[in-house]
Amino acid sequence: MKRIGFDKAIKLEWMDELAFTFEKKDQDKVLSHVRKIIAKEIEGKESQRKHLTVLKRIWFKIPKSQENLRDRAIKLAVNGESKERLVVYWGMSLLAFPFFRDTATIVGNLTRLQNDFTLKQVRQRIVEEWGDRTTIEFAIPRLLKSFLEWGVLEKETTGKYKASSKIDIGSKNLLLWLIECYFYSIEEKIIYLEKLNKIPSLFPFSYQVTAGDLFGTGIFEVNRQGLGNDVVEVKRKITEK
Repeated sequence: MKRIGFDKAIKLEWMDELAFTFEKKDQDKVLSHVRKIIAKEIEGKESQRKHLTVLKRIWFKIPKSQENLRDRAIKLAVNGESKERLVVYWGMSLLAFPFFRDTATIVGNLTRLQNDFTLKQVRQRIVEEWGDRTTIEFAIPRLLKSFLEWGVLEKETTGKYKASSKIDIGSKNLLLWLIECYFYSIEEKIIYLEKLNKIPSLFPFSYQVTAGDLFGTGIFEVNRQGLGNDVVEVKRKITEK
């Protein structure tokens, strides 16, 4: 059974606190610091622990093959403005939680088709992929609350949402890092370039990646299949064991 994991509403301020202390302290000290921040807003040690567990999985419990992505994420976060940090936190959450990715994909597809959507619509589609379990009932509204607090959704009425204005990713370095995160979060090894510019799970962002952006990075490989059909793959993903 697939693990949900992202089942608590997480604030951007907590992500900021973790990112900005990450390079200065070891893991235990970082988590101790962030726990104190969480405790100012969340009552109960068990609830605090569960919120911290989400953050811990995003930043510390990651595969060896993704540590380089995480280390680059920290540098991008501490050197970036608030909108750039949001991109970093989104990419790291995609990596850590398939449930986050699938929910973001559903929201992205819904907002592409219509101006707004409902909690019920998201729940129906998640249940189709993840099964009808009690934890789903709690996890979906909490994740959508995170989306609200991160500023990528707006609440219209109870249980009804719409997407906020898209955030432009102006930095090519940040964009390529995010695209790499997306590759690691999915099973496909090869993706059409056209599809990379229409990723539903990246619905909060406005961006355009070209073959020229990918050439010479040492990370991506671009090949042409037919007239104008460029396909992209990540070299690290191909060679990792």
